[in-house]
Amino acid sequence: MKALSRSILVLILSVCVFACTEVPPYINYSQDVVLSKDTCYVIQELPDAQLRNVLVEDISGVRCSNCPDAAEKAHAIDEKHEGRVVIATLHPTSQSNFTTPWGDDDFRTQEAENIYTNLIGAVTGLPTGAISRRKFSAEPTIAMTRHKWMAYAEEILSETAVVNLELLSEVDTTTREVNLDVKTTFLEEDETTVCLTIMVLESGIIQPQTDGVKVDTFYTHNDILRFTHTLYNGIVISDNPQRGLVCEKEFSIKIPEEIVLENVSIAVLVNKLDADNKEVLQCTEVDLSE
Repeated sequence: MKALSRSILVLILSVCVFACTEVPPYINYSQDVVLSKDTCYVIQELPDAQLRNVLVEDISGVRCSNCPDAAEKAHAIDEKHEGRVVIATLHPTSQSNFTTPWGDDDFRTQEAENIYTNLIGAVTGLPTGAISRRKFSAEPTIAMTRHKWMAYAEEILSETAVVNLELLSEVDTTTREVNLDVKTTFLEEDETTVCLTIMVLESGIIQPQTDGVKVDTFYTHNDILRFTHTLYNGIVISDNPQRGLVCEKEFSIKIPEEIVLENVSIAVLVNKLDADNKEVLQCTEVDLSE
């Protein structure tokens, strides 16, 4: 199926080659991400805009009594808008009163801490969260209480995307490697730096969790951020993407043995990386169990 999709893509590109202008790919030497494919070009005839998906970042902890309720609220958004919601549960290192593990499996990661501190903005206490990292005008910060997530998520879901995001994936269960083809198409010019971030998430993890009354030793944790394949804030697609810019990148992602492969989903974000704007413009994910 993937080979067929690639053949169709090659045919389309061959037909429209005279309508496309080749653009040298942005090369980022600051990180160790190997790309099997990295090409950019400009098209004149734009595709229809996708509906905008939403990223719910649930800042959580295993010793946080209200965090199970936050997880339920995040998944209520997903259930209502199936296929258009990406949930990432982040356990930052700086909230040790809430995130210190009960057992051997430590959900805290430096990437979660960096996203929480540098992209969302650390606050006092958990749970908290962000909706596509947008700073809504009625809110003092990007981070907000869980009770507001649904309304703000639906505001973003009502919008059309300014950048289309398409994924193709192939999993080798023997080598535990995932080949991920990512295509971004900019439908409007953007004067800020725009990046691509890849998150590896794991669900179905049975570990203790405070539920406000007791420690539930059989609690199921979902959408846990295990690591980011890119830097936590992404790799740069373009410092000033123009209308019609198409970038295609292919990644090879190795899933470590300690992570259950069939419980993994890979989230891909197109996000701004401006001093005053870290908003996620589009997002989607692939579920490796499917």
